Amino acid sequence: MTTARVFIIAPPLARDERAARSEVWRKAVQKLAEEAGMTVTTYRLSEVKVRNEGSYLVMNGIDASKMYKTMHRDNCAVIQVGTGARVPFHPRDFAQRRNTMELEQFVRYKAVFSKVHGRTSPDDAMAVVAAQLTSLECDDERDPRCLPMHVFDPSHDHVACPLTDAVKVRAQYQGPKIRTDRKSRQWHPPRGIPHGSDELRVRGRVLRAGYHWDVKSAANTSDLMTTLEIWKMPPGSYLNVSPDAHVRSGQSSAVSAQLKYTLAAKQPDRAKQKRRGKTR
Repeated sequence: MTTARVFIIAPPLARDERAARSEVWRKAVQKLAEEAGMTVTTYRLSEVKVRNEGSYLVMNGIDASKMYKTMHRDNCAVIQVGTGARVPFHPRDFAQRRNTMELEQFVRYKAVFSKVHGRTSPDDAMAVVAAQLTSLECDDERDPRCLPMHVFDPSHDHVACPLTDAVKVRAQYQGPKIRTDRKSRQWHPPRGIPHGSDELRVRGRVLRAGYHWDVKSAANTSDLMTTLEIWKMPPGSYLNVSPDAHVRSGQSSAVSAQLKYTLAAKQPDRAKQKRRGKTR
C-alpha cells in the first residue's frame, strides 16, 4: 500500500520579514497536509553566493536524492514555499548556477508540483495536490516520462516549447526502444526479465520489478552524474540506471565504469560561504 507524501521545500530560516512570512506559509501547508492524512517532510534550502552572479537557493544533493527515490515508491507532492528553489545535477560543482536546475523541472513527471508565494496560498497549493495526487500520468515502461531526466538530459527543460509536456517528450524520445542522451550514450531497456526485486512507480504506474536501462558509453569517455555521484564511463563500458536514478556498474563488460565521486554523507554549510565557481 502506497503512502501519500508531501515534501515541503522551504527557504533557510532567517530573521527578516520575508523569511517570517515563508515560515507562516510552511506551517500552514504542513497543517493542511497532516489534516488530510499525508506524511510530511520538510527540506530546507541553502543560500549559495557566487561572485559576479549574486546568490540563489539550492537543495542539498542528498536530500534531493532521498526525495527522488521516494517519489518512485509513494504518491508524492512537492510544494515549494517561496520562489527560486534549485537542485544540483552536478554533485561536486553545484556552486555554478549552470550546474543546477529549477525544482519544478527536477520533479516533473514524477510528482505533483505546486508553489506557495505571493500569488498562491497554502489552500491553493493543497487544492492542486488533492486534484492530481492519485491521477495516472504514465502509460507503461516505454513511456519516456519514466526516465530520470536530470540524469538523461539535465540541460533541457521539456516544457520550454510550443508542444504540451507529454507530446513533446514523446516526440523527442519515444519511437525506437533505444534512446540516446545528450552525451551520445545509448539507453537500452533490459533484455528479458529485469534483475532485482524493487517495484518502482511513476505517477501511479507500477513498473516491473527491477526495471532499469543498460546505459552504454559513447565513443569518448564521459561522466554520468546524479545528485549524489559521478561515474566515469570509458568507451566499451555500461551502467545500469533505474527510473529513480539509482546507478550500479554493469557486470558483463570487459571495460568497467568507475565511481569517480560520491557526495559526502554530511555537506558543509554553504549558507554563509561565498563561492568563486568551484566547491572546495
